[in-house]
Amino acid sequence: MNMESSAETQPPSKKQRLDTATYSTPSFFDSKVLESCAEGGLVEAVAPRPLTDMEMFTLLIAILSNDKDLQDASTVPKFMHKHPELRPHLQDAWESKKFEKIRRLPFLQAPRQDQGGNAHQGHTPGTVSKRITALAYIEKAWELPYQRKAHEVLYKSICEMWAPDATPYQNIVAVLQSSGYGKTRMLDEHAKFVFTFPFVVRDPSETRVGSAYPYPDQRVRTFLTTFGKSEIKAMAGYYKFFASLFGRALTIIKESYCGPEPLPDWWRKYLAIPENRDKLYSLAIDLAEPTLTEGDNEQSKPKERAGGEELSNAVKELLNVISTPGLKKEAGHQVKVVIYFDEAHELCKHDAEPGSKRNRLEVLYDCLDVFLPFPLMFIFTSTTSSLHRLASTRDASYSTRRVVGKSVDQAPITELPFDCHRSFPLKPHECSFEDICELKFLARFGRPLFWSLLESGENEYTVLTLAKDKLAPDDSGTVYQAPKLGMTPTYSWTAIIDVLLMLDYNPDHKTVQNLQKRLVAGHMRTCISIPSNREFMRSCYPSEPFLAEAAMVMLTKELHPNVDSTLQDRVIDTVNDYFSQGLLHPGDLGELTARMLLMNAYMSGCKKSGNEIYSKGCKLNEFLRCLFREFDIVLEAKPDNVFDGPTLKDAFEDAVVRFTHFGKFVDDTATSRDAAHAAFFRSMAIVCHDTQVSVDIIVPVLHTTKGVVCRHVITSILIQVKRRIRPGNPRLLAIDQAKVGFFPKDTLCECGRQQRNTELELPYINFVLDLGVRARPASTQAAAPPKRRSLRKQPPKHNRYTIYARGLTSFGSVTEQNLSKYERLLRLSNVLGDHPRQSPSHLEMVRTLKRFWARGDAFDWIENELNGRPLPTEEGDALEVGQYESEDDT
Repeated sequence: MNMESSAETQPPSKKQRLDTATYSTPSFFDSKVLESCAEGGLVEAVAPRPLTDMEMFTLLIAILSNDKDLQDASTVPKFMHKHPELRPHLQDAWESKKFEKIRRLPFLQAPRQDQGGNAHQGHTPGTVSKRITALAYIEKAWELPYQRKAHEVLYKSICEMWAPDATPYQNIVAVLQSSGYGKTRMLDEHAKFVFTFPFVVRDPSETRVGSAYPYPDQRVRTFLTTFGKSEIKAMAGYYKFFASLFGRALTIIKESYCGPEPLPDWWRKYLAIPENRDKLYSLAIDLAEPTLTEGDNEQSKPKERAGGEELSNAVKELLNVISTPGLKKEAGHQVKVVIYFDEAHELCKHDAEPGSKRNRLEVLYDCLDVFLPFPLMFIFTSTTSSLHRLASTRDASYSTRRVVGKSVDQAPITELPFDCHRSFPLKPHECSFEDICELKFLARFGRPLFWSLLESGENEYTVLTLAKDKLAPDDSGTVYQAPKLGMTPTYSWTAIIDVLLMLDYNPDHKTVQNLQKRLVAGHMRTCISIPSNREFMRSCYPSEPFLAEAAMVMLTKELHPNVDSTLQDRVIDTVNDYFSQGLLHPGDLGELTARMLLMNAYMSGCKKSGNEIYSKGCKLNEFLRCLFREFDIVLEAKPDNVFDGPTLKDAFEDAVVRFTHFGKFVDDTATSRDAAHAAFFRSMAIVCHDTQVSVDIIVPVLHTTKGVVCRHVITSILIQVKRRIRPGNPRLLAIDQAKVGFFPKDTLCECGRQQRNTELELPYINFVLDLGVRARPASTQAAAPPKRRSLRKQPPKHNRYTIYARGLTSFGSVTEQNLSKYERLLRLSNVLGDHPRQSPSHLEMVRTLKRFWARGDAFDWIENELNGRPLPTEEGDALEVGQYESEDDT
């Protein structure tokens, strides 16, 4: 027997016998149940009315926890949906306040131990009823005021898509996005203004408390996936179902709707009552199931066999009582009815008929052509690993009309709320450093899932666990089979690395598109856009500090168990393997190496500081100790643009760095203080755009944690990454903040931290990381600062500390064991790094092909200065600090 399915059909585990010794009379038992209900928020003062789903869950758990030992509250909603006949019993029991009948129901009796029942664990009565709050958080989050106007944008989109002379598939659109963006919540908000029939066709076995709501319409799902043994019969049943559905909906409106609230919102509230929704859908199915008889002619058109005229009339009559929504103000076509199928990928799992290449979703798509003349729109959503099947390419379709082009494929909708917390835009002068380090603050950024659960009362560490489970589930598949014995990369492991390090994939590789689809479907990667031809998907991991915190915690658990350990080889091994497979873009690997070194040092610094939450940051001086092997040289460095300034460790004594992920900029605002200030709030470091002069990466620095986090106490580490084999001149490579415009000229503090006319002259740091220098005996020197004072009239306002690192052995996380792996990554990032034969003679012949031009073999055909061997490397790995030399330094 399948243990998982068996567990779903059994009642929550409980004691084998009723504890009649404790509760000797029903009246005493009833009073205990009412007490437990009150603990769960269900009180006797509730006026007579149908109980909601959550209230029924509360009541059932209260009954069972005062009688039996309930091990997992999450099984209650699953069990209730498996046994809808329990609802009227619970309703009657609540109204009479007599619960003895419920605990005596035969199907609630626990299985014997020899039938797979679990031994009870001895929970005390009432403890489980408190756990009902975990279920209540989902419904509370659902009921929070909707933020932003995604539902209005959705309505505008579907109105632009629909036309009365539409071609096949033009009235169908998919909403595709990863989990947590509130796809169904957007459609529910949309239903307040547009008349809507909602169908949740999720497999009940996939319903997990905290991650899937609302609960599935089980009868509808069963009907859509099993009715009819052939495509023709299935289509006939679908037509009859819709005809019955529209006819019954019209009857309900005429009998029950009295106004004055808008009809769409009234209808939404009507269907929100489970009994109403179940009754409506079940009646439509009951009328559709006997549609086919043995005497039916299967060669006739399905819509004729199902009563095409009946369906057409039912649609027209329903549309006559529905007014035009007021969401779209401008002129044009306006959709009056929306029918959506949530978790529609489930239909893809069922063949249209035995041996067919088509699935039930494609059959349903074909049925919807009959509605083309009417202002109806059908929306299909998904969140799981089959998400991409809702948007197959035209040539992959088994529909002839799609393949030959006689249809209009709508571009899937991916626009959903992001950064939509009601507190935005933030007022930085109201936020302290301690405030912005709280998990609840981090959850405000990104998709609404996390902050909505937290604001509904859920524990922050429970929500963090949910984020970890969604980002990197244990049952993740492998990206590809490793050609050699060793680690095979999984989608979960890829997601963790991608969130933290921002991988740059090679869009031309055939595996990349499938990889990104899988990450969107099951690992929280965000879909940016999909064109109407579905040929590719643009996606990324945007800045979500809460998700990045979850990724960093998971990485620590996997690779960073001890305070003194460094990032293990698995990350660099994965990156090397991905590049060897052609999955990563070669131009980014130098900066990716730098991001790995920076992130590893930051994680080590946080652990040594004792921070369990990485977003709380670490002292800058501790970060530098973890980043550089000979950190004393760095900490004792003095400014290189002023005479005899304070040491770096003194100048940044109270400074903090804070970054759990990276964000890519595409304009020159990356090098501004305002950008660093905003990034610090999100616990993010900055990756500059590809053509940015001098600066590649920026790590924001908070100069002091005292007071509020205003922009006037933000400075930065400006980082330049080089991959050259020959080291450059440190003085020529130093970055001048004035040239990139980091500190604005108006440095007057407006936040009350300083007097208004006081300028804040904060120092800043330069890193020049010349990673490509080949390994040689390392030499680290710091000459004594010169004694000649500058003659300039006005010294620079901002002291600059320049750190120049040549090669890889300057970094604390690079060891003898993993040095070759970092070197391999940097070598592969060169143009010929992935050539299969790396001997000098082979590479010489490849260079003569002149795919690129460089000193040496490319000029072997002419006598000039460039016709010769590359200049030898004269210096090896070293760590230097910038030194003040004259007034010419800036």
